[in-house]
Amino acid sequence: MGRARSLQETLPRLFLERLTRFDLDPSSRSFLIACSGGADSTALLRLCADAAHSRGFEFSVGHVHHGLRGRDADRDAAFVQDLCRRLKVRCTVARVDVKAFAESHRLSLEAAGRVCRYRALTRIARQAEAGAILTAHTVEDQAETVLVNLLRGSGTLGLCGIWEKTVFPGSEIPVLRPLLEVNRSTLRTYLKSLPQVYREDSTNRSAVFLRNWARHTALPLLRRRSPSLDRHLARLSSIFRDEEVLWNRFKSHIDLTAFLRYPIALQRRLLRDALSDGARFDVIESLRTQPTRFQSSLSNSSDRKTFSRLLKVPGSNDSLPRQWSLTARLVDGRPGKLDQGPWRALLDWSKVSTGPFRWRSCRPGDRFQPLGMTGTRKVFDLLCDEKVPASVKWQIPLVEAAGRPVWLVGLRLADSVRISPDTRRTLILDVSRRP
Repeated sequence: MGRARSLQETLPRLFLERLTRFDLDPSSRSFLIACSGGADSTALLRLCADAAHSRGFEFSVGHVHHGLRGRDADRDAAFVQDLCRRLKVRCTVARVDVKAFAESHRLSLEAAGRVCRYRALTRIARQAEAGAILTAHTVEDQAETVLVNLLRGSGTLGLCGIWEKTVFPGSEIPVLRPLLEVNRSTLRTYLKSLPQVYREDSTNRSAVFLRNWARHTALPLLRRRSPSLDRHLARLSSIFRDEEVLWNRFKSHIDLTAFLRYPIALQRRLLRDALSDGARFDVIESLRTQPTRFQSSLSNSSDRKTFSRLLKVPGSNDSLPRQWSLTARLVDGRPGKLDQGPWRALLDWSKVSTGPFRWRSCRPGDRFQPLGMTGTRKVFDLLCDEKVPASVKWQIPLVEAAGRPVWLVGLRLADSVRISPDTRRTLILDVSRRP
């Protein structure tokens, strides 16, 4: 009982210290709490309620109904809404179809759920004019993430685990995780001391999902040998995150023409950035060890800097890399008479509306089906067909939507996003380049 009572004082104080560590703008100190109804997020909600009373914070709650667990999911939503009514907190419930999204984007339910969840939370946060989204990830979540990424063969980026502060692709609202150094057992003791009930998600025990297997089978077994395993994995991820921050500051000063003279570790880092954060190790090694495929052309190139920038769609995007600008606008139906030169693209909005949109350089391995063609082609092969010099092809911008190339700017549009007689809304992209 003594520990429970002390937690009612110490945990809210620790929570406030964590929030102040994020160094938020005072005008942005309005939060959206992501609450599933489970123990961790319910504890976060109660901590925020305490902070709001003592420090004048403003916050609201967002709950995402994933459409996967029938009545259990309905009861979770009802629980969160009832708790918010008792605490006199605004609550918004968003419903998403994770299964349909997973099938249409060829993702696992776990991956699709995460994308749908954060997109829904971002929409709710915008409506509530929240400056940040708070989630209830704990030390154990960090340990599970690092272990799962290790089992999947991840490199250093995956071993960074969960970041305390991130921005989800396509969003300008930061996601903050103030409980990332707190144990689940501490949060449950805190809830018991209030007292406060919470919901249990039965699917969290299903061994079908790798994370659940890691949580309920692998980690308990490993803890028998190393009782401090969670802290050790969290510390490991912290080391990798610090090194990733250093790398991001350092890489802009690297002379890419000297690639072949760099140590292997630096070559791998450069290739990982040039390809994508999710590039497989075997792909990176294949490129690194075969000069005829990548290295020789890289060492002979005087301008091989890659670029990537999130786009505001619809909206204006000025000062894009390499002096480009892009304007995106939506019109109803199919546009009438409209000049369709190489610097304008017309896309069926229903096929790209999920976003996010990104303006980036072409990468080895990029491929799509050009308009009017059958089958997919490698983007670099298309550039060769267009007689684009090898030293210039890295400068050709590409627009991607939801991680898929949809427009090789000035050259080819993807067949999958073309407008048709059934098109209800058209996205018009116009690009220009300053001299």
